Amino acid sequence: MKIVICDDEFKIRKEIKYALSNYFSENLIDTEIYDFEKGEDLLQSTINFDMAFLDVEMPTSSGIEIGRELKQKFPNIVIFMITAYSDYLDDAFELGAYRFLQKPLDVPRLYRSLDAALLSISSRDIKIICANNESAIISTGSIVYCESYKRKTKIVTFNGVFISKE
Repeated sequence: MKIVICDDEFKIRKEIKYALSNYFSENLIDTEIYDFEKGEDLLQSTINFDMAFLDVEMPTSSGIEIGRELKQKFPNIVIFMITAYSDYLDDAFELGAYRFLQKPLDVPRLYRSLDAALLSISSRDIKIICANNESAIISTGSIVYCESYKRKTKIVTFNGVFISKE
């Protein structure tokens, strides 16, 4: 899982990174955690992120704006908005942010939010056994249609076609 933290405060980035590292280590989930001080630098990245922690107020860009652009690039990204101000709740919800976390960071609440996010992420994917006996994991959101095909199931997705014995 690839996670990004974007906050102009080094202390906050460090605190979130430490909490995330502990959480994912305890849950035996491989992660790569990246952090950026500026939203512009994050948007220059070519990494396909699964989860983002974005500060709402940064000097040169808004976390809401950065979140919108990330959603366009990665529609399935799970976004957590982080701020000391609750005035941005409506904007965060319009963006489709998964959670709104306030500073200072409440680590137990963060962990509960991560539990819920991972459950949501895991229910978006299905595992199938292909006709060649290999397995594939398909995001349910990428399925265009399914049809019966030579006594098998043909699953057409945005990323390709899969033939399953199931």
